[in-house]
Parts: sequence; structure tokens; C-alpha cells
Amino acid sequence: MAAYDPFEDTNEIVQRVQRTLLATAKDRDPDKDAGPKRKRARAGHFDEAPPEDADEDERTESASSLQPRSRIEPGKDVSKLIGVVRPLSNPRKQDLCTHFLANDCLWGDKCRFSHSAEELRVGTPATEGMNFFNLEAGLVARTMDIPKAMLRCFMTESTRRLLTEACGVSEVDWEPETSKVTIAGTAAQVESAQQLLRRAITHCNWGISEAKVQGLLSQQPRRTAKLRLAPMVPTLKQAEFNLSEARQFVTIGADSSCDLSPKGALISRAHARLEFMPDKGTLYVVDMSTNGTFLNGVRLPTKQSGKVAMFHGDELLFPEPNKTVNMMEFGYMVNLEIT
Repeated sequence: MAAYDPFEDTNEIVQRVQRTLLATAKDRDPDKDAGPKRKRARAGHFDEAPPEDADEDERTESASSLQPRSRIEPGKDVSKLIGVVRPLSNPRKQDLCTHFLANDCLWGDKCRFSHSAEELRVGTPATEGMNFFNLEAGLVARTMDIPKAMLRCFMTESTRRLLTEACGVSEVDWEPETSKVTIAGTAAQVESAQQLLRRAITHCNWGISEAKVQGLLSQQPRRTAKLRLAPMVPTLKQAEFNLSEARQFVTIGADSSCDLSPKGALISRAHARLEFMPDKGTLYVVDMSTNGTFLNGVRLPTKQSGKVAMFHGDELLFPEPNKTVNMMEFGYMVNLEIT
């Protein structure tokens, strides 16, 4: 007796279902479940799209009045079938018709997509081509001197970049052999760059370093300055100050009301003042004394003449009896952090 196969009956049932489905598909009307548009397309009829707000009767009437069209023959221009496309009148036409570009659109002026790129530009501002022939018109080039002692710190790529960013000049050409720099740009840009360089050169008369030059040229706003004055002689004490918009000044002098009171025979009651300017991100020192205040061994100008920028690493010195400038040590080493 043959062994019973549980899949034999199942296979027979599957084959029977497949035969039934095949027979049903042969007898089925292909247009029975198709939509009206697909039926008309199969019959070779193509209609114009009825308005979106049309009611059911209008849609029925439009469908019943269709005129048969033949499909487009290869190489035949679609414009002969759909006529001349009118200018864009429907503001919803925001995209090009891909079928029209392929010469295969049958909707004509009723197409919901645009048949011209010019139609999509209706209402847009007029544009003009750019003229670069006069690009260099109005540009000037001027030359100024750089002190020989400052060439190493000024004639760097960092200085060139800072001048370009700060003033917008088009060219900064260093000439170390002649101690000159040539700056090119508009008249206003060149004048701004020259003023910035002159200011930096002036402040660097009281000590120079690459960091100081870059700080003088950048002039970026800062919020706070942490100042620490480290004594250079044992008789002085270390002092720290946090400067900001709320507190911008530090006073130095023999008077007890001063923030810092170094004891010295030549220290005035109000000897010097330190000023922090957040808008420029710079700390300045002003000499208010009779006997003078020195920055990096160079005497500061009087308070009526102006103030000098002070940077990290500078030496702030005060006069001593019977000592020349080169022998001065009575003062502080400046430690400055500006953020």
C-alpha cells in the first residue's frame, strides 16, 4: 500500500484554483472596471479636461461630445493637433509640462502645466547681465612707509589678512627692501587701511610684537578683560582686576582712594589710569603724573596728548630716584586676557 502524501490533495486544489482564475480572466471585459478616461483612451478618443468646478452633468456632456483623435504619429508636430498654446493664464501653472517637452502632450491649452519657460517668468523682476569691463574703474593704489624696526612684525600674512578683512582693500603688497607697503582698492578703502596702519605704528612706539600688531588691527569688541599685574621688585604686591562694561577703570597712585597704591618716592597721588574699552576690545594706559609713567621703557605722553594701548607681556614702569630709564625695574609685568 502506497504511503499517504498530505500535499497531494493540496496541490490538486491549487491547480484547480489556477485553472478557474485563468478561465475567468479570458471571459472578463477589460473595460468593465476601467475608468471613463482609460476607456476613451483605449478607443482612441482624447478629450479636453473639464473644469474642476463642473458638476456631474457637465462632465457627462463633455464626455458624450468627444471627437475621436488619432494618436500622434512619429515625427508629427503636436502643435498641429492642439493649436497655438496661449500665454499663461492659470497662476497654478508653476511647472513645465514634461509631455509637451517630449512633443507628446494632448491637453493643449487646457493642460494644467506650463508649455513655456517664458510663461513661468511672468511677473518676475527684469534682470540685466553683469558688466565686468569697468570692474577696476575707481580703484586706486597708494604707498606708505613702515619703520624699519617694525618690518618683521608688520609685514606678515596675518597683517595682510587683517587689513583686507577690516577695510575691504583688494591688495596689500609688502616691499621690505624699501620699507614700504602698497595698498590697492577704492579711495575710501585705502584711506581706511592707511589710518589703521598709522594708528598701529603709533602705538607700537611703546613696544612691538606680532600679537600687539594683530590686536591693534583687529579691534574686535570684547566684553571682559582679566588683568593681573605681576610685580618686578619685591617691594610691590601683585594685583588682579576684572574689567567690563560695568567697571572700566583702574587708578594707580599714592592716594589711598586709588585701586593700586605702589609706595615710591616719585609716585604721584594720581599717577596713572588704566582704561578698558569694550567696543574696541583694548586696554589703554594714561599717564596722569608729574614724573612720568613708562611702558616698555618709553615714557608715555601726557594725559592731554592721549593714551597708549597696553597688551599682554608689556612692562608698566614707574620712575625711581637716581635711576635712568634703562635701569628701571620698579613696576609690573602685564598679564592680560581679553574675552
